[in-house]
Amino acid sequence: MTEIPDFTKKDNPHPGLDNNPGKDGKLFSDTHPYIANAYPGAKKAVERLMGKLDAVREAEESIRGIIEQIETGYTQGISVIIGNLSEDVRQFLLKKGIELQTDEVYMTDKQIQHALRTVKQNAGKSVTAEQLVAFPSLMGKCEVYWDKQKRNIQFITRQENKVQKFVVELNYRTKIWGVKKTVNAFITAGIIEERNLGMQNIIKIK
Repeated sequence: MTEIPDFTKKDNPHPGLDNNPGKDGKLFSDTHPYIANAYPGAKKAVERLMGKLDAVREAEESIRGIIEQIETGYTQGISVIIGNLSEDVRQFLLKKGIELQTDEVYMTDKQIQHALRTVKQNAGKSVTAEQLVAFPSLMGKCEVYWDKQKRNIQFITRQENKVQKFVVELNYRTKIWGVKKTVNAFITAGIIEERNLGMQNIIKIK
């Protein structure tokens, strides 16, 4: 190793920059002030966040795989957890007399096939495959509405200058990996007009 002439402590790398990202894969080392002086519980918070991001990526890849499968064959009873209903949504539903069996939201290959069926695409009412794949990452940022008549909830996204509706049925009895379970299930999706969100039977939750 070549020595630097007149090297002093002032020439040392700043805290957090004393590692080699090429070797340890870390952008910053553990001596970075944001890490070394983090508030109590920060590490767990980061781990939870990374866990959620991993779960979202896994859900998206699973949906993409299911779409590829149903394009070449039949549905096989495959299910994937795409996210969880937030606390404010759960509290709203509780006030409506709905006590959820779980906060998890499932998507099955059968309902994916239903949402992307050709007749719906030809009518211009279908979401695209990529919009469906993106839904898990958008769930937490969506506007959420309550349909008083159908007693389900609708997640609203705005992608490619259009409004998409993703419908979730609550406490829905369906087969999850071949076993009948009561879950919150994605049942369909489609393109809607903005004015539809102003209908009397639709209440905005958040």
